[in-house]
Amino acid sequence: MTITDLLTAKGVQPIRSLDDLQADTFESDEELEEFLAFYRAERQRDLG
Repeated sequence: MTITDLLTAKGVQPIRSLDDLQADTFESDEELEEFLAFYRAERQRDLG
């Protein structure tokens, strides 16, 4: 079985635009901001 066969069997489609990669990971802008603040704090902690 080739990679093409596997991709076809799984119904994988090529990425045609950046919109294909869009995901609604965060339910609100506030939730995204909380995550980014946490991420920045963790990066600073790891650098220190």
